[in-house]
This record gives sequence, C-alpha cells and structure tokens, in this order.
Amino acid sequence: MMKKKIGLGILMVLIAIQWIRTEGELLPFEASADFIVQTNAPEDIQKILKTSCYDCHSNFTKTPWYGQIAPVSWYINDHINEGKEELNFNAWGTYPLKRKKHKLEECWEELEKGKMPLSAYLNLHEEAKLSDKDSKSLIAWLKSLDLNPPKEVQTLSLNAGEKWIPNPETTAGIDRMLAIVSGKVATENLTLYAEMGKDLNLEMRTIFTQCTMKGEGHEQLHLFLIPLVKQFRALENSKNQEEAFAKITSITSHLNGYSNYFK
Repeated sequence: MMKKKIGLGILMVLIAIQWIRTEGELLPFEASADFIVQTNAPEDIQKILKTSCYDCHSNFTKTPWYGQIAPVSWYINDHINEGKEELNFNAWGTYPLKRKKHKLEECWEELEKGKMPLSAYLNLHEEAKLSDKDSKSLIAWLKSLDLNPPKEVQTLSLNAGEKWIPNPETTAGIDRMLAIVSGKVATENLTLYAEMGKDLNLEMRTIFTQCTMKGEGHEQLHLFLIPLVKQFRALENSKNQEEAFAKITSITSHLNGYSNYFK
C-alpha cells in the first residue's frame, strides 16, 4: 500500500512539473546580426553550420519530443542556455570585434581538437557528426575570415550597367514587404505600427534564410537590405502616429527602389 502511494505521489509530481515550461524553440533575433549573414558564408559552409552548430549555439534550437518532458527538458534547456551564453551565432553582429576574433579562434581550435560538437550531443543527434572532410572545410573557412572592418564603404551599383538577377524568393519577400507598408493605418494605437515593424523584420529574416544569390550580386543585395533593418526597428519603436507614418513613407520609398537594381 505504501509503495502504491509513493508511486502515485511520484506520478503526480511528474504531471505537475510539466507546467513549468522552458524557452520555445525559436526566439526573436535581428536578421542582419546573424553569423552566416555577417560573414557571407558559402552554401556548403551554411549547411555544415546549421546541421552541426546552430542547434546549440543559436536561437534555432530543435528540441526532440522527449526534450519537451520535464525534468529532461530542464537538463536540455540548461545545456542550450550554456551554449548560447558561450556563443550565439544569431547575435554575432552585436559582439565587439575583440570578442568576435576570440570566439572565432575558439571555434577552430575546438574543431581541431575534435571537441565540437559535444559527444553527449552527438549521442542523441548522430546527423550532426562532422565528417573529416566537412571538419577540415569548416576549419579552413573559419581561419580565412577577415573580421577587420573594410577600408572602403561599398555603395549599391548595377552589374556593368545591368540589373542583378535575384532568386524568386527574395523578390517575393520584397513584394510582401511592400504589401505590408501599403496597408497604412491611420490610428494612434502604436501597437499596430509595432506589429507592422515586426512583420517586416520577419520577412527580412525569411529573405536572408532563403537567399541563394552568390558573389557580388549577393553583396549588392545586402547593401540594399541592411538599411531597412534599422528602419523596421524604428517603426516598431515609433512614439506617435506622425513618426510612424514618416518611417513607413521612408521604408516604402526604399523598397520601391529595389526594381532599380534587381530584375
């Protein structure tokens, strides 16, 4: 009888602790601050980073089904938080130059020693294991990165007089942004303008994620998009209707300029 009561008590505790939730899988971040965006990582490197690094070192954490069940979820969440505190690739652009250089050096040193990804993580995520080829490619690319600021500021330009050819997803994202700002709201409810700014930033993240452009065309697209990030943030934080409308007008004008440089 006593064992039955103890078992029932343990079951009730397990049920009760399920109400204590950990963080969700995707937390908001500034798209332009992401490591892949900041470094203009090639497609093969992006795949390696997202498969073997981003799960613990970004806000894109994919939690397995058993990771949703307490107390296992607490253990996993602690490890994820520790990983992001050490290095969060989504926040790369917010790090000072000295920290970036230090973290970059730590990355390739840990890879060379075979310490990353962690063996405990690989036991549950075999797909994240780096092949010898991928490990060498990632290390070589990390060592090749030049984090020093460019001596000259690039300006948006055409491709020898011709417009750049973007991937269809990018153009579709620009169109969706234009649709968002075209639905101007005449209200003093600043929450609506804040939501508009968030929707625009979400579209920006989608464009960065789906972009397949390479080389100079990719660089030119970044030159076009990056100024919009600050404007979206400013729209979110507008203090009054007049300020919000001014931001929307500015954003609309910038977006309409897309067709001047991209087909």
